[in-house]
Amino acid sequence: MNAKKCLIALALLPALLGNAHAQLSPSKHWEDAEATCKKSIEEFAPFEFIWEPGTRIFTSASIDESDSIRYSGAGIQFKTPKGDWLRIKYNCHYYPGRQIWRAEIHEYSKNLIDNLMSCQ
Repeated sequence: MNAKKCLIALALLPALLGNAHAQLSPSKHWEDAEATCKKSIEEFAPFEFIWEPGTRIFTSASIDESDSIRYSGAGIQFKTPKGDWLRIKYNCHYYPGRQIWRAEIHEYSKNLIDNLMSCQ
């Protein structure tokens, strides 16, 4: 590539990156994330669950390396087999280009639930 073409490409780069980054704006999809992922997060509960009153479902969001937005929170509690309540950390990944949502609970929370379930 000659120098003139390189200069043109470099001049266009910020605009191109800006458009891609705008699609990955966490705040743009925040309400959709809460509405879409809430039920999926609840389905991980082995028994009962409660959302902590007055808290948002997600407390942070970031763009990860797979071009998805990761929303994170810890506003739900799952009831254990012994009747105690355990706060659970969770994520919801959104892939804007494919309109796909995927909820998950953190590995530590998942392992803790699995261990509690085996102690029944």
